[in-house]
Order: sequence, then C-alpha cells, then structure tokens
Amino acid sequence: MIFPHKTASWTLRSQLRTLLILSGLLVVLFSVLGGWWLHQFNTKNNQLLNTSQTLSNDLEKNFQDSRLLTEIQTELDIYMRSAPLGILHRIHTHAETLRLGLPPELKSQLASFIKQLDILEIRMNSFRQNNDTIFSIEREILEETDNLLMTIPFEFNRQIRQISGRACLKHHYLYKNIILTDEQADLKLTTREYEQMFIDIENKINELKKRLPKESIAGLKKFQNAFYELDESILTVIAIRRVTLETKNDVNSKLSSLRTAVAEASLAQANILAKLTQSGMDFLKNNLLAISAIMVTMAALGAVTALFLSQTMVKPLIAFTNMLKKMTRMLSGLRSENEFEEDFSALLESMTDQRDDEIGQVATAVKQLLLRLRELAIFRQDIEADETSAEVYQRMARIFNERLHLTSCIIFELTPDGKIMRPALRQITLSGIELPEISLTDECRARRNNNIVSSFKDSHTCSMFPIADRVRHVCIPMQISGQVIGLVQFLFSPEDVEHNERQISESLVEARHYIAEALPVLHAKRLTVRLQIMATEDPLTGLYNRYYLENSLERLVAGAKRRKSNICILMCDIDHFKNINDTYGHDAGDKVLQQLAGILLRSVRKTDFVIRFGGEEFMILLVDCNTQKAGEMAERIRFHVQTDKFHIPGHAIEMTVSIGTAKFDGTTDQDIWDNFKSADIALYRAKENGRNQVVHYNDTTDNMKQLNLPELRDTTHET
Repeated sequence: MIFPHKTASWTLRSQLRTLLILSGLLVVLFSVLGGWWLHQFNTKNNQLLNTSQTLSNDLEKNFQDSRLLTEIQTELDIYMRSAPLGILHRIHTHAETLRLGLPPELKSQLASFIKQLDILEIRMNSFRQNNDTIFSIEREILEETDNLLMTIPFEFNRQIRQISGRACLKHHYLYKNIILTDEQADLKLTTREYEQMFIDIENKINELKKRLPKESIAGLKKFQNAFYELDESILTVIAIRRVTLETKNDVNSKLSSLRTAVAEASLAQANILAKLTQSGMDFLKNNLLAISAIMVTMAALGAVTALFLSQTMVKPLIAFTNMLKKMTRMLSGLRSENEFEEDFSALLESMTDQRDDEIGQVATAVKQLLLRLRELAIFRQDIEADETSAEVYQRMARIFNERLHLTSCIIFELTPDGKIMRPALRQITLSGIELPEISLTDECRARRNNNIVSSFKDSHTCSMFPIADRVRHVCIPMQISGQVIGLVQFLFSPEDVEHNERQISESLVEARHYIAEALPVLHAKRLTVRLQIMATEDPLTGLYNRYYLENSLERLVAGAKRRKSNICILMCDIDHFKNINDTYGHDAGDKVLQQLAGILLRSVRKTDFVIRFGGEEFMILLVDCNTQKAGEMAERIRFHVQTDKFHIPGHAIEMTVSIGTAKFDGTTDQDIWDNFKSADIALYRAKENGRNQVVHYNDTTDNMKQLNLPELRDTTHET
C-alpha cells in the first residue's frame, strides 16, 4: 500500500489549519518578546549611530586633509623638476583649502610652510633664468664651433668636432642630473664631473694651440671663452640648485609635520570608534542569551512540526515521488516493451484513490497524465518505425478518429518547392457534404500567421475555406524550427459545434499533443527525402547525376540480366560548347544546358534514364531497347537539337550535338563500364568525323559505323 489510510475528518487542509493556529499563537508570543528586545536594541543603536556619524564626519575631514597634503606633495615634486608656472598657484589653492579645515594649532605650521614655499618660488625663478642663460651659451658654443671650423685647416676639423660634440653630450647628461636630483650628495658628484669635463676641454684646447697656425688662434680663444662662460653659468646653477634643495627639504619637513598631525588625529578618532564598537559588542553579548533561548524554542517547535508533517504528509509524498521516478524511467524507454507494459500496469493498479485528501486527488490527476504520456510515447515509437510520411499521416488519422472522435480531417503537406500545401490525406465523414479538392497557398491564414484558426465563433474567419456557411473548421499548423511544413484541418458540422463544443475543444487539445509528437518525425522524413533528391539530382538541369548512376547501376544491370534484355547507352556531347561560354558567358552556357536537358527528357521514354555525366556531356540509358531503336532515338535527339533554337539573354543561337552509342547485352557477363567506354569512344569518333552525327560502337567487330537512319524532316515551323 503506497498511501496510508486516513479518515475524512483529518485531511491535509484540517491538519494545516491546526498548524497555522498553533503557529499564530507562537508568533504572538515571540512578537511580544521580540518587540521588547527590539526597543532596547533601537535605543542602543541610535546612540551608536549618532556617535558613529560624528566620528565618520571627522574621519572624512581628515581624509580630505590627507588627500590635499598628498596632492601638494606630488605637485611640489613636479615643480622641483620642471618649475611650470601653474603648479605653485594650485599648491597655494590647496593650502588655502586646507587652512579652512585645520585646527588652530596646525594653522601656524601651515603658515610656515607657505612662507618657505614663497622662498622656494624665488629661488626656482632664479634657477629658470640661469637655465635660459645656459641654453644661450650652448648656442654660442655651437656658433663658435662653426666659425672655428671655417678658419682652421681641414685636418683639425675632426678634433674640434669631437671636443664640441662630446662636451655638449656630457653637459646635457650632467645638466639633466642637476635638474632631476633631490640629494645634495648627487649634486656634489655632478659638480666634480663638470669640473673634470672642463679640465679635459681646456687641456685639449691647449694642445691644439700648439699645433694650429697663428691665424686660427683667435678663433680658438673665442671657442675656449664660450666654454669658460658655460663653466661659470653651471657653477651658478649648481649653487642655486643646492640652496633650492635645502629650501625644498625645509618645505618637505613642514609638510611632513602637517601630515603627521593629521594622521595622529585620525588614529585618535579610530580609537574612539574601536571603543564604540566594543560597546556595541558588549550590548549584543548581553542579549545573546535571550536570542539563544528563542532560537532553541523555535528549533524544538520546528522539530515537532517536522515530525508531525513527516508522519502525515512527507512519507506519502516520498512514496508518490518514487512511483513517479519509476514511471519516468519506463516512459523514457530504458526498459524493453514487455517489461514496460507489465510494470506500467502494476503501477496503475496500485495508484488507486486510497486517500480521500488532496494527495489522493493529485494521484488521480497524475494517473490520467501518465496514461496520456504512455499513449503519446507508444505513438512516437510507432511513427518512428513508419517508412514514409504517408504512413504517419494514416496513423494520425486513425488516432483522431478512434480515440479523439475527430472523424473528419484533411492533412496538408508542403510541396518540395515550398510554395503551396497539397492534401496528403483526406478523411471526410460529414454526411451530405462533399468538400472540393483544394490546395493552400501563402494566403492561408493559419500558414501566414503560424497560429490556430477556428471558425467556431466566426464562420467566415478564413477566406480560403470554400463552404464556410455549411461546415466549421479548425486549422492547426504543423510548425517546426519556425517553418510551417504542413497543416491539419478538422471539420465539423454546425450542430456538433453547438452541442459538443467543450468536448470538441478537449479533443483538439489532445490532437495538438499528437501533432507535436509527430512533427520531429515528419520533419526528419521530409529532410531525408530532400537529401536523397539533392544527392541524386543535378542542381542545374534537374537530371540524375553521376552519383545516382553509380548507386543505381547494379540494380539496372541485375534487372537486364534477369530479363535477358539489352541496355543501350547514348553518350551526348554539345559541339563547340566552349565557344558559348567564351562568347556569351557561363550564364548563357547554363541556359543552353538546361534547354538541352529539356530536349533529352522529351525525346526518351519514361522508363529511360537521362544523366548529366559531367560538364556538357550527358548519358542516356535505354532499358530493354535494341540497337536500331536506340539509333533512331539518338538521331531524333540530334535532329531536335539542330533544328531548335536555344534562347539565351539577347540571342537565339543554334547548337548541335555528337552522340556515341553502345549496347550492353544482358545475356553475357559483360561489365557495363566497358560499354560506357565503348559509347565514349564512339562519341569521340563522331567528333573526329565532323560532329553533329550519331556513331555506333559495334561490339562484335570492335569498330564504329555511322548509323543509316530514316531522314527526319524539320517540322519546327509547321505549327
């Protein structure tokens, strides 16, 4: 027994009502206790919030002061390296903003910092002026170098250029160190390197004085004096830089003092905040006992409630769930068909309404649902085993008629070109009504909107339905992947709709389930047919392709041998087809191939096979045909090609074909591929003999002969 028996007076609803009453009483009790505790908590919380807000404002002000001090430090470093004019203005602006928020004991330190900053500005201005002087002297050195090079002999040019070039490079490197250094020790080291550079320059110039002619000495002295001026300017800049660094250190000292004071104030406020947090934790600790007692009580009540629900509700639901799992495994096809039927029957017998509560009602609904799913699963298995879509349609119509009592229906199927839907199955049982044969186009309302169309409320809802005044209809589109591949149309008399509309609606809902199950299978079969057509049909001409020939050849040969008959082979090739492509283009060539395919199809029997063998070459297999008949058919084809006009864009041209024929004898053990080669040899002999002719390969004497056939008369214009 899956479901335990309970009396009608103790249903799930009454059990839940009792639990709700007890829960309500407990909620009231805990609400009173919680309200008192919440009042105490709110009082303490307000105290903590007010104090925290004050400390937060102070910390935010200290943070802003620290940010301003950091920006001042950053801009001061930039000013010391490049001395842009706008930097000091921003530093003064930040200092003024900082002064408004500082306590009185720190404002004096800020005033001392600003005073040192003014001194630094004066010295940096002097540094900038001497910097301009140095650049002027550099230009003077270059000018004196050029003047000297014009007055000295050529063999001394290289030495003068080396002295000037190396001195300038060394000067630029050292001068960069003077500007970028922040240490007095580095400045002293740079000074010594400058002294050594000028000593080396002077020694080299003195050596040149001994070797230069007298008329070049005056230019050399000017060259030397320019370096003396550079030396003096560099010494001045170094002195200014040394004093500037001292001033900067003083400024940084003042700035560090301010930052330290702000940091100490933030630490003090952080200590206050820590004490405040500790006070809150102590408060929570004092109330933890009350909270623990409440939680233990609630847990105990929850355990009692869970035990009660487990005995009265959970166990039956678990048994019910396990049964559903078994049913799911069976419906998913994990067992064999016999086991499926046996287990399913056993479970259905056990799913009786032994409980008169809500679980029993759910069990009944699930039983009905599972029966429906079982029917759908069996239906899906059956249609998957069907070979064609027509068999699936017939099975659907039987189910509509026998199970759902939908006796009249028409199943429309989309044609391969996707333009219209034609009736694939008609099952009409309406008495006294003969529905005409119709096909559905894009004007079909259900196809156009991809929605169900019903004429129950409005008999003329669809203009495509021919006898709307006498028959009611419901059209259900078969849609998959956004494409309508068909349509199921159910037909009813107005009297049936008036008296049984509810029952019909329920049957239509069930029919939609069967249609939904059939859609993937129908779509797969439709795709299979389309793929078979694509694999065996030449896309340009619509003829069979070589793949079809290779797959069907064994069957054709076996049939010829069984009947002991012949298969005549015609190999056709368009004469001078390359000229068409070269003269009119490949599109014109495609038009010619398509028109030739039409001539070939019209010239042969329905039992024959026309194959595009490759390019402009075509093969025709004439089943159960002798050589004479094959020659006459070949001559007929050649004649029609010669006399017909081939229409291409802007032109009407004449074409001819050459045809080679051969015969496969079903009474021998020949390989038909050898006969293909023979027909190909005859085709090339026709080409060599002047084209526009039929040549037959005589497999007895291994030679070719042009067939002597009755002359055909041109009748293309007689009509």
